[in-house]
Amino acid sequence: MLQERRVGEAVPDAVRAHLHELPAELLAAVLSATGPRRTRSVKDKRGLLDALDWQGVRDDADAHVVGVIVRQRLGDLRLLDRLPGKVRKPWEADASHAQLQHGIQTRDAVAISRKLSSYGIRHAFVKGFAYRHLFYRPQWIRLGGDIDLLIDRSDSERVRQLMRLLGFTQASCRADYQRYRPATAWEIARVEAGHYELVQFVKDHLLVNAPLSVLSKPFVQRVPFAFERIGGDAVLHSCVDIHWALHFAFRGASPLATLGTVETAAGFSLPVLTPEWNLVFSAFKLYNEAFDRPRFGFAHLIDLRAILTQEAEHLDWALIERIVNAHSLEAAMFYTLSAAERLAQTNLLPAKLRARWSEFLSANGGPASAAERGDFVPHMLGRRVPADYVDGGGAVDRA
Repeated sequence: MLQERRVGEAVPDAVRAHLHELPAELLAAVLSATGPRRTRSVKDKRGLLDALDWQGVRDDADAHVVGVIVRQRLGDLRLLDRLPGKVRKPWEADASHAQLQHGIQTRDAVAISRKLSSYGIRHAFVKGFAYRHLFYRPQWIRLGGDIDLLIDRSDSERVRQLMRLLGFTQASCRADYQRYRPATAWEIARVEAGHYELVQFVKDHLLVNAPLSVLSKPFVQRVPFAFERIGGDAVLHSCVDIHWALHFAFRGASPLATLGTVETAAGFSLPVLTPEWNLVFSAFKLYNEAFDRPRFGFAHLIDLRAILTQEAEHLDWALIERIVNAHSLEAAMFYTLSAAERLAQTNLLPAKLRARWSEFLSANGGPASAAERGDFVPHMLGRRVPADYVDGGGAVDRA
C-alpha cells in the first residue's frame, strides 16, 4: 500500500533507498560539481548513514548517472568507510573506468578542435563534455558516453571529411554502445534529415597493456561507459555527436556567435558556449528529458547548480531572459532552476525573473497553453512527491 507523507515529515530509515531521501545537507554535498565546503554537520549524521539502504541509493545514483560523483563526494567527506563492500567496490571500478574514458575522450577532442580550427571552422563543445572541463573537479567524475560538438550547418560536409581524416567512422550501434558497425548511406541520410546532426562518429581505441581491472568485475559495462571487449581485447569506443543546432527547437538561434573557452587539465584550450546558453539549454534538456526518461535527471540538475553558482558573477540575465522569451521557455526555467535552488538550499535566481517565470499565463496574457507540461520532479524521481522533494529541506527563504 502506498503511503503519503507530509512536507518535512521524516522518511523512515528502512525506506531510505533513493538519493532524494538522503538528509538535505548530505544530498547537497554529494550532488556537487566541486565538492562540499562544510562537512561538520554531515559527519555528525554518521549514525544515520549506517541505517541507509546503500544498495538502493547506489542503484538510484547509477540510474541518474551520478554514482561516480556521489562516490567522489563521500570520499571528500571521509565517509566511504560507511559503505558496504558490495557498493564501494563497484563504485571504485566505475571511477577507474571513468578516468580512462575521460582521458581518451579529451585527447580526441583536442585533436578535433585543432583540426577544425586550422581550417577556420567555427565550433564549440557542448553539454556534459564541456561541463566537466568548466565546472567539475576532478573533471572525470562527470560521465558522458560521447562528445557533443556544435558547428554551423554550412560546414557540415567539410567537418565530415575532416573527421574521416582523423580516423573516425560514421557508425551505428546498439543502444548500449556495443556492436558498432559502419552506418549505411540510408541510415546516415535518415538521421541527418530528422535530427539536425551528422550520424555519430566513432573511433575505436585498442587498450594495449590495459590493467586486469579493465572490463572485469565488479565493473559492469553499461551506458554511458563506452567500453567493449572484442575478440578478447578491451576497446573504448570514442564517440562524437556533431550537431548543427542544439535542438530543433533552437534551429533559428545562433549560440556560436559568441563563444567562451576552457582549458583541459593538460592546458589545451577548447571552445565552449557562453554560460547563458549553457544555462538555458540544460534547463530545456532536463525539463523535457524528465518526461521521456523516468528516474533520470540529477546529472542535469548538478550541471544547472554548477552554472548558477560558479558563473553567478558573469551571467547576463537580460540575455537569458531574451533567449527564454524567444523560445517560450518560462515553465522550463522556473521548474528546473527552482529544483536547483532546492538542491543547493539557497536562492540563485533574480527575484524578478523567478516571479515572472512563475506566472501561469500565455504570451498574450490569457490562460497558459495546453503545451505547459508542468512539474517534472515526479518523472525525475519515479513517483509523486511534494514539490519540496528534498527531505527535511523546508522552504528556501525568499526574503
